[in-house]
Amino acid sequence: MIHLPRSVWMALFLIPILSICSIRHLNKLAPFALVANCLYLSAVFILLYFFFTHLKPSSNFPAIGQIENIPLYFGTVLFAFEGIAVVLPVENRMTHPQHFIKWNGVLNCSCLVVMIIFTVIGFYGYLAVGDQVSDTVTLNVPHEPVYQSAIAELIPHLALFISFIGAFSGSSMALLFPPFIDLLVSHSRGKLVLKVWIIDLTLLLFALIGLVTGTYTALVEIFKKIGQSVSSF
Repeated sequence: MIHLPRSVWMALFLIPILSICSIRHLNKLAPFALVANCLYLSAVFILLYFFFTHLKPSSNFPAIGQIENIPLYFGTVLFAFEGIAVVLPVENRMTHPQHFIKWNGVLNCSCLVVMIIFTVIGFYGYLAVGDQVSDTVTLNVPHEPVYQSAIAELIPHLALFISFIGAFSGSSMALLFPPFIDLLVSHSRGKLVLKVWIIDLTLLLFALIGLVTGTYTALVEIFKKIGQSVSSF
């Protein structure tokens, strides 16, 4: 068996990952996305099997977490819905773009599926692992043959980095830029009515609160963890 340092494995995977990320046409990227989704669903089923076989009574855990961790939760949730970057390209490539944003269209249905998967994983994962959950729950899965497809941790304190990326870039792309652009477009078309002002300013306020609090909290926790790691040497 070949034993290589983690940094070497990361460098080896960097080349194919960058190559895939350089594909600009969705029709050529679709086969890779299909394979990735199949692997993702396989990992989900493996995790659910582990959770269902290690469930603990809900009375063992607090029903509500700490309020100061809500900004971290906000960033993590936005990171989970980070597909906002491909919304416009997918809509532009559709034969019937009007089906994309219908109440039962592609966007709402896909977000609903993602929400259900993450909710189930989060709920049953907490019942199985509790407060001892690692930055990624796959680290709590025992290293046995039946769980060998679990994803390895590559970044120290991954959960905090996920919260930071979600709060900073996720809230900007999904909540901050769209209403700001809508205000500019509505103004240029002479359709900047009171209703548009109220909706867009409400979204902007919500986005700014999430961006500032989520980013600040995540950065504080990241530097705190890094400081603890440095002081331990």
